[in-house]
Amino acid sequence: PEDQWASLDWLVQRFACLNDFRRSKLILEYREPLPASLKGVSEVPVYNEAVQAFRERAAKVFHVQYGEAPMPKDEAPYIKTLN
Repeated sequence: PEDQWASLDWLVQRFACLNDFRRSKLILEYREPLPASLKGVSEVPVYNEAVQAFRERAAKVFHVQYGEAPMPKDEAPYIKTLN
């Protein structure tokens, strides 16, 4: 049987971190079902309230820390550099 989630459209925020002089890469994804208000749109509007709220939730979900490094001041500074 088809996976119950396979037919859903998703909002996805990816977080990536390159390590060990670019020999390894960690990718985390935060997903939520696409809001009904965005169904059928060909391009997700970045400045839509629902999308902005999703991005804020995604930034708060993950915290990755290596070793004893201090916490970053920005909640998720790598979001700004991720394409």
